[in-house]
Amino acid sequence: YEEEMDSPSFPGVRTVYRKEILEGCLKEDNTKEALRRIGLPEGHTWSVEDCKGNTKFFSWMSEQQANENKVKLKAEGSEEVSGLVMPPVGMSEKDLVEYLQSCHVDLSGFGVGAAKSLKEFSSELMHGESSLLTDAVGKVVRVVDQVLLVMVAPSDKILVEVAYVAPDGSKQWHHRLPVAKARPDESQFVTARRLLQKQIRIDANQVRLDPSKARILEECVKCPRIPGMLTVHRRRLIEATVM
Repeated sequence: YEEEMDSPSFPGVRTVYRKEILEGCLKEDNTKEALRRIGLPEGHTWSVEDCKGNTKFFSWMSEQQANENKVKLKAEGSEEVSGLVMPPVGMSEKDLVEYLQSCHVDLSGFGVGAAKSLKEFSSELMHGESSLLTDAVGKVVRVVDQVLLVMVAPSDKILVEVAYVAPDGSKQWHHRLPVAKARPDESQFVTARRLLQKQIRIDANQVRLDPSKARILEECVKCPRIPGMLTVHRRRLIEATVM
């Protein structure tokens, strides 16, 4: 899990501490002397001096005692999922052309018919709407990350987007879960909250996201808008309960 706070060693900069909780068990064949040094079997408080001369004191507690003393024994809910991700890395049109040519991608289809131009594709990458990866055999693939909300009302009904009206007045009918593209610089839960606030227009604090029920589906297709390579749609389904 992660804890964010101000560090006195780095004033003016928020510090995120990434912590992992590991469970360990003492071996039954430890000698009495080895156990005595760590306060066992009586459970006495004991101390040890580290390499910097600091003395640390330890005490054995039951789980109930640890909870009463506000000792954090496990991560809870969305704490298990990091909100920190790598920033997006886009490419200028020139760099994109050089990269795709080096990967032997046919560029002749870009800007033809419904296909995006290389300038538009570069803009898409720069805005974090997609990213480029190489598959197991070294071929370039375009990856589009999407977050879909399985939003459940108290009546157990699921929210479905049934239609879309464009600014020009044209209407498209479809039945699908609410969806938003995930940027490379945001976690799936940040995308889900953005979807709640920007599209559904509901207070994100009124909805509980369940990280334990998150699922990932991948589909590899040929996209007419991006010729010369396959597109991987990586869809993350997140269950959201209206409280």
